[in-house]
Amino acid sequence: MGFGNRWIKYSLTTIKYSVLINKGLVGFFSPQKGLRQGDPLSPFLFILAMECLSKMFQKTCQLQWIEGFKGGSPTGNNVTVSHLLYADDTLLFCGADRSQVIKLNLILHIFEVVSGLHTNMSKSTIYPINSVPNLVEQAGIMCCNIRSFPTTYLGLPLGANFKANEIWSGIIEKFEKKLAT
Repeated sequence: MGFGNRWIKYSLTTIKYSVLINKGLVGFFSPQKGLRQGDPLSPFLFILAMECLSKMFQKTCQLQWIEGFKGGSPTGNNVTVSHLLYADDTLLFCGADRSQVIKLNLILHIFEVVSGLHTNMSKSTIYPINSVPNLVEQAGIMCCNIRSFPTTYLGLPLGANFKANEIWSGIIEKFEKKLAT
């Protein structure tokens, strides 16, 4: 089962929106660009675009332009992680030296030119691990914020003592409230 190209184009280009004021619809207008929020195509398009970015980061790790971080087990099953993609979020990992930050910035600019997608660096943050020389300079290269651990990501604590009760108490409380309703 397939949909024709004309049908797909028609279904994406003939969308009209209306505004609800005082319980009544007022006028119709067409969106200027993009898909409507919640469109079923959105996750698929994200995956297509991020596949390109993912390949770019994999290649830069192979060329050893960016280190990422190494993880693994005592048995020697090591893996290098340069990036993680989740929903509409991207986590990038690199060494704390100027050349890697410049290369990371270059990759993002190339991706922007190729894909037409823009990274909002004012919403982006550097989280240094240990002492990082020239941290302010590196954040300036990326035009992003600097924060420190511990923090939360997607509602979960990062960089904190995971055994400490106070770290998990807020999360446990939220779950208990949801279970009670």
